[in-house]
Amino acid sequence: MIFFGRKNYVLSVCFFAIFAGFSVRYSYGLLLPEMLPALAISKTEAGVIFSSFFIAYTAFSPIVGVLADKISIRKVLVTFLTLLGCGSTLMAFASSLKLAILFFGLAGIGASSCWSPVMPLAQRWIGDARKGMVFAVITSGGAFGTMVSSLVMPILVENYSWRSGWVFLGALAFALAFACAIVAIDRPDMGIAVKSKNVESKKGHIFSIRDAFIGRFRDPKFWLIGGSYMLVVFAVLIPFTFLVTYAVQEFGHPYKDAARLISVIAIASIIGRFLLSSLSDYLSRIKVLIFSCTLIVFGILGMIYQQSYNQLRLFAFIFGCGHGSLWPLYAACASDYFPKNYTGSILGAWTLLGGICSIACPVIVTLSFNGIKGLKLV
Repeated sequence: MIFFGRKNYVLSVCFFAIFAGFSVRYSYGLLLPEMLPALAISKTEAGVIFSSFFIAYTAFSPIVGVLADKISIRKVLVTFLTLLGCGSTLMAFASSLKLAILFFGLAGIGASSCWSPVMPLAQRWIGDARKGMVFAVITSGGAFGTMVSSLVMPILVENYSWRSGWVFLGALAFALAFACAIVAIDRPDMGIAVKSKNVESKKGHIFSIRDAFIGRFRDPKFWLIGGSYMLVVFAVLIPFTFLVTYAVQEFGHPYKDAARLISVIAIASIIGRFLLSSLSDYLSRIKVLIFSCTLIVFGILGMIYQQSYNQLRLFAFIFGCGHGSLWPLYAACASDYFPKNYTGSILGAWTLLGGICSIACPVIVTLSFNGIKGLKLV
């Protein structure tokens, strides 16, 4: 991205908001092996901590989505990114299971602003031209955030402690909140801007909020796309939460080498994100979305039944290619198949559906997969 001009400043903020949100979310799995003995918790309890993040994330995502459609996105981003920084920083001072649940839940509230408000903001500035490609660039912040975290966290843990990793993440969120306060302009001065002083526009906006939560629920497309969103969130959380621990405990690989598996997924995510999302500008988005989900299924099954660490890396790469393209495709679908002034509300509602699976996923996996070969998680 070129960091010149108002439009590119705003799109850069969108990129780094997603960067920060995913960094905090998936750094938990990277720091988990060191947190387990320090907090004297089991892996099931660790799953409960992760679930607290998604309970808060799920509860606040629809609210944040509506606020994104209704009021200033800049104020929403600054407020919630500050909460993300507070929650992440406080995780460094967690000394018990209860405190970790409380602090990571606060981080989840803040992280709810790193998706549903961000994509409507980008939509306002780019219009419909090559939307899949532009969304791919913006949402690649998640892949870069995951990749950078997988490289930085092991260094911080090795030289300092796992607590320093949370301090780093908190500082990142605070810095981004400050940047949003300066450059996150809600709308461009011309082009696709909506006249915010128009009284009829305000009234219509009120009705649009009501329609977003009532009329959309009657639309089969909302449930078909939202249902796939919900299920795929469950699928992708499993590797991101337990893959590093799986590689350490089942293969006996050093922690630093196991953490590189997340880098493999992140790199593959970037490749898949640009190739498949850009392809969706010319082909059916739904067909490309189905292909991406197929890659995820194949990658996960391969990681379960692989025979070596090299095969594990290969299937992690395949998984990453499918995972990377999902989020720009869903964001594009929200504005393709529904009115654009509902984008934040639609994404917030889909995040609610995905959050239901996110809350249950870590605990269900740890409780259900005991005894399955290669998945001894507790």
